Amino acid sequence: MKTFAYSLLTLLVTAGLSACAPEEYATVDEAGLPSVSNVANNFTISVNQETNTVTFEYTGADSYPIWIINNGTNTTRNTQFKFTQVFAKAGTYTAELKVGNRNGISDGSVTREFTLDNTLVDLAKVAQLCGTISKTWVWNSRVAGHFGCGEPGTDGLNWWSAPAEDKKDWGMYDDSFTFNVDGTYTYNPGDGGTVYVNTGVAAFSQYNTNDGADYMVPVDQQVSTWEMEYEGEDLYLVFPAHTLVGYLSSDEQYETPKFKIYSLSDNKIVLTSVQSGITWHYEFIPKELFESGEVVEDLDPSQYAEGIVGTWTWDSSFAGHFGCGESPDSPTNWWSAGPNEKADWGIYDDLMTFTADGNYTFNPGPDGEIYVNTGVTLFPDYNTANGQDFDAPVSEQTTTYQVVEESGAYYLVLPADTYFTYMPGDAVYHNPKFKITKMTPNSIQLSSVDTGISWRYSFKRVP
Repeated sequence: MKTFAYSLLTLLVTAGLSACAPEEYATVDEAGLPSVSNVANNFTISVNQETNTVTFEYTGADSYPIWIINNGTNTTRNTQFKFTQVFAKAGTYTAELKVGNRNGISDGSVTREFTLDNTLVDLAKVAQLCGTISKTWVWNSRVAGHFGCGEPGTDGLNWWSAPAEDKKDWGMYDDSFTFNVDGTYTYNPGDGGTVYVNTGVAAFSQYNTNDGADYMVPVDQQVSTWEMEYEGEDLYLVFPAHTLVGYLSSDEQYETPKFKIYSLSDNKIVLTSVQSGITWHYEFIPKELFESGEVVEDLDPSQYAEGIVGTWTWDSSFAGHFGCGESPDSPTNWWSAGPNEKADWGIYDDLMTFTADGNYTFNPGPDGEIYVNTGVTLFPDYNTANGQDFDAPVSEQTTTYQVVEESGAYYLVLPADTYFTYMPGDAVYHNPKFKITKMTPNSIQLSSVDTGISWRYSFKRVP
């Protein structure tokens, strides 16, 4: 018995010691750090110039990539072996490349450059030009400065600026210009059936009175095409040769009709001709607006503090009234909402009231809700946590506001933790500041100020 007991105990102890022996794990070895120079050829960057889509791919073994990409606004990091990213603006960009493994991250890196030839056209600008399907424009002839000429690089008014209705006897103001979303364009010479032509144009010399004065030429309605193109930061309207766009200023314009879009809104477009030695100024407004008799003028920034007074709500009637982008100056180049796209999300009944004595009231409307981005942490009980934005119940809130100028730009600034219709992030709620990008007597466009993203807000005045 004793011998048996001793042997059993020895067996149990031996087994226990064996079971408790530590497992062997591989240790971090500094000598095993990856070298990026050994896999530099395994990084590829390919660019689709038509869509501005850039594909990043790493095909190395026994390591993973670390991409450090500067998109011109902020820097992002990515460890995927293959992914794509869309870049909005033309330019040359850099990607710094490192590699990592279980021993750590490479000390060195390699840098690659890639170039985008074109800037993506903001779909909201197309909607401003064409409406939802088609939009017809006419000369804004009731205001001074609707037409003129100036030195190259200017708005085309510093040499001569036409008074209101100055060219009413020259077959110009009955012209109309229709832009369609399918890329077609129609020039209609109006009831007079003529186009106004500069005296120096030789293309219609048979109609030139040769007395040094501009002249009129009989023409038919013309159907053509149009394109928007960026050159650097400047946006242009480009037409095929011999397309008429109102006043024909030169043979150069007739052969290569190209106009810089000096400014564009829902209710006004200002074009400047692209040609040698001179710039001509063209200002159009929607035909429907002109026929209503309303005179459209954007407010001067010095008028913003007075112009904002009143009650406002969303103007959801057009594409691009709401969206997001990379900066306050490009607030819809990542995503742009269609007309009334958010009708089911408790946003279009919101009211924002600004008083002359500096008070601001947010009214969430009959539904008593505010539309909130999924990343906001303020309302955890109402966040569905499924990656979708959500509605949250709020009460009417009254506080103060300011319109301030900073380095030539104007901003609407509200106190911390103020409701202002759509809540895109915690930062905007805790520090609500919006760049005023456009204001007329009856409309406002704002862009939220935040790091790495900006949201567009388009409002109309409540009568």
